[in-house]
Amino acid sequence: MGKIEALSRACKYALAPNKLGYCGKCDYSEIYISFLKNPKQEDVPKIEESLKSFRAMYSYLKLIAEYNNVNPFSEKAIEAYWLGNSLLDNVPVEAVKSLIKNDFIEIPLKQREMKADFLKKKVLLQHSFHVLYINFLNPRLKPIAKNMDNCIVKYGKVLEIWKDKVKTKSMALSYNLGEIKVMEKVLSFENPYRYDLKKGDLVSAHWGNIIEKIDKIGKSKIKESTFSNLALANSYLGHF
Repeated sequence: MGKIEALSRACKYALAPNKLGYCGKCDYSEIYISFLKNPKQEDVPKIEESLKSFRAMYSYLKLIAEYNNVNPFSEKAIEAYWLGNSLLDNVPVEAVKSLIKNDFIEIPLKQREMKADFLKKKVLLQHSFHVLYINFLNPRLKPIAKNMDNCIVKYGKVLEIWKDKVKTKSMALSYNLGEIKVMEKVLSFENPYRYDLKKGDLVSAHWGNIIEKIDKIGKSKIKESTFSNLALANSYLGHF
């Protein structure tokens, strides 16, 4: 996978929340859709510049890249953030604490300090860390189970295929008795990129859209990162 393929992957994950007005400096949906349909090397700088305006995502990508000596928009860094991989193991907890305290100024200072100081050991900076533990930087997105469930990257196993929708056996979040819980659930997702799917295929999904076809390793990466960050989030909630 080269630079164009890596950026296309990032655009697919970023597109839905950007169209909803939750992430990114402005609406980039037209340029992302155009790039996905006809990716050109000459458009790479424009795509990279737009992705840099996704405050949370780019902050994590830079940190992952810094401690692994890679480019923030490299294949491995993008995979680490959206799915999870071994690059996450190299980011020290002190760097994560500094990021929370100094970069996420949209969150009140006291809350930033509490969340940073609570971290005692390595954390996995996959997307679920932000959704479950940090929550959201955009004040329009309240940290409720419905929003977290929509925002988290899910894995799903295809059960049925319709025209533009796909029924899957997937994961869903709920909040009960002071804990965030994960359960398996049958969910329907849009198939905006028109993947040729069949029953039994594995996919990832974000904000109700299938983002890419994955394999068993991809599923395990999402699962490992999500459950690790779920345990961290519930420990924090229980502590306070």
